[in-house]
Amino acid sequence: MLRFSRPLNLCLCAGVSLSLCGCGTLLHPERQGQKNGQLDPAIVLLDALGLVLFIIPGIVAFGIDFHNGTIYLPASTAGQRHFEPNQLTPAQLDALLSDQLGQPVSLQDPALVRLPQSSPQQLQQQLQRFR
Repeated sequence: MLRFSRPLNLCLCAGVSLSLCGCGTLLHPERQGQKNGQLDPAIVLLDALGLVLFIIPGIVAFGIDFHNGTIYLPASTAGQRHFEPNQLTPAQLDALLSDQLGQPVSLQDPALVRLPQSSPQQLQQQLQRFR
């Protein structure tokens, strides 16, 4: 009967366990839910390494990463608007907030609560009153 040393067994178990989890799922959990996009070469390489070392866990790692969407790079930021903070006009700020929130926003709205500029501690106290 072939016997392996304990450290080798532990390394083998750790390697199989990590590859079963899927590299992209461990390294980039914020990417979960992406349906398609450009493949992340680092994640593909790590999953392929698992495939070379351990066939079944490597296949499982690829499957998990494709299923979770963590094998894809994040969506590009080509459609996002960028403004210089010092040169931001109220109209640009309205447009930026509307895009980010997905609903129309107007800083001229009379229902908008305006707080005087203050320190972070004072701002925290003022916000507590509105909760």
